[in-house]
Amino acid sequence: MSEDFTNDSDYGTPSVGKATIGSSIVIKGEISGSEDLVIEGTLEGSVNLGENTVTVGGTAKVAANITARKIRVQGEVCGDLFGKEVVFVESTGKVLGNITSPRLSLEEGARLKGAIDTDPSGSGERVAVSVPVRKQNASQQAQSNGATTAAQQPVNGLNGDQPQQEKSL
Repeated sequence: MSEDFTNDSDYGTPSVGKATIGSSIVIKGEISGSEDLVIEGTLEGSVNLGENTVTVGGTAKVAANITARKIRVQGEVCGDLFGKEVVFVESTGKVLGNITSPRLSLEEGARLKGAIDTDPSGSGERVAVSVPVRKQNASQQAQSNGATTAAQQPVNGLNGDQPQQEKSL
């Protein structure tokens, strides 16, 4: 399941531009801005492009927390991902960190080691579920009280046990 990251008209926000960190580039530090970013190189630090798209390309090795509107992972990320709309981890993608986003797509073959939170509002609201209570018959009540029925009694000889002989005093 792949989404076109170049056409943002579906979301009403036109893409301003696209920056690329090439495969031979190494960056240490904080990246922020107002355009889409494609990372093919090595990055250590943090990425904050809250209203834009970050693509971690297939050759990328990223050790950073990433915050963006959309995040697409084809390479390796060691850090937490915060997608305001969606996070895609493609079949070649590897994520070692937590993902927080209202929508998440993991393609077959994608690797993820971390927690997933699809409620980024943090409301933590629990949904109440009502379960109908079924009345128990006498046999079920006896079982729940620890009593065993004749059908539950072990039978000697069935499990390789030798029948016990009665002893008299």
